[in-house]
Amino acid sequence: MINRKTASFIVVLLAQSFVANANVVATLEHQNMPGNVTITVTYSNGGTSPVSIPVVDIPKTGEDGKLRGDALHIRGIDGSIPPYTGYRVSYPRAALTQRLVIRPGEFLTRTIIVSKNYDLHAGMTYDITPRSFRQSDTDAAPGRSGRLHDTDTIVPTLRITAPSGGIPKPAPNVQDGERIPTETACTIEQFLTVTNAQAVSLKMAVDAYSYLSSLYTEKVVNGEIRKVFNQTPRYASWFGNHGDPNDPNPVNARIRTLVEVAASRHSKVSLPSCECSEQDQNDGVIAWVVATSPHVINYCPAFFKLPVGPNVATGSQAATIYHEITHFTDALAKGTSDLDEKFASPPEARYLATSARDLAADHAYSFEYFADNFANEE
Repeated sequence: MINRKTASFIVVLLAQSFVANANVVATLEHQNMPGNVTITVTYSNGGTSPVSIPVVDIPKTGEDGKLRGDALHIRGIDGSIPPYTGYRVSYPRAALTQRLVIRPGEFLTRTIIVSKNYDLHAGMTYDITPRSFRQSDTDAAPGRSGRLHDTDTIVPTLRITAPSGGIPKPAPNVQDGERIPTETACTIEQFLTVTNAQAVSLKMAVDAYSYLSSLYTEKVVNGEIRKVFNQTPRYASWFGNHGDPNDPNPVNARIRTLVEVAASRHSKVSLPSCECSEQDQNDGVIAWVVATSPHVINYCPAFFKLPVGPNVATGSQAATIYHEITHFTDALAKGTSDLDEKFASPPEARYLATSARDLAADHAYSFEYFADNFANEE
């Protein structure tokens, strides 16, 4: 099974040659706060020219202390990876290109209550690393490209030991399958909009599963039944080269499982919630979920401004629902991640498929684009 530490492997590997030229550096500090594991990440520009960083690379929390994206790589010294219990947030694609400028001598600080966003074990020692961040001189062209991760900067790792007792457990979003009172009910109009979009998303999911299943056939070779996979441009675009289906391959198995699970999970989705904080509304959040609390999807006002879909390259309601459904971790399968939003655009997802298809098999955007098939690649 793929873990998030792997997701930064090619980032870290390629970043080493760029560190010497970096102007903005990140430092990490453990805050001594009773009852919680809290860290502070500081980004400072010690260079002589302004530097811009994508906004999505900077950790963001709300007033509730919950992260708006999995901003940390955490591993116990025993090799365990604590489940992420913060939010997985969908932004409009335009928001993924927004950048923050840090001028010489300036710094910004982010405080993260780790124990509110990760299910830590009392007494366990963890290595904590914030996500790497992309930076460019503001005099250089800051546009996104398929290889933006080449300019990622390595960040420090902090080792901490969780208190031996008294760590508050992250509050679940769902209890015994029921919506908790803090969730905000949708209006009738919003409910009908979501219901319609769910039907379209379900059709996308079923069609994607049927399509993928049709690529697997069998033939008789020298009296032996052999599996055959029909490699198509659509599959290659988002998941790369399948290879011989007769050879055991966990990547291929995960892709096939998740495409099947995405179709079956639609029947498990709870009534929609329209809980969306003012901060999230101002940030343009479309929808969000708590991956470890299936199966509630929370919709923000931006969701209702999207076209229903499918086949919309700039995003749609149906594709958003499909994307969020792949995030859930339940008895059917481990959920996908957003890989730090580093490969969120279609060109970046295609690059991932050809360069690290094991990561594509853990990438919600790869599954969304495969199901949506907005390029009609057959």
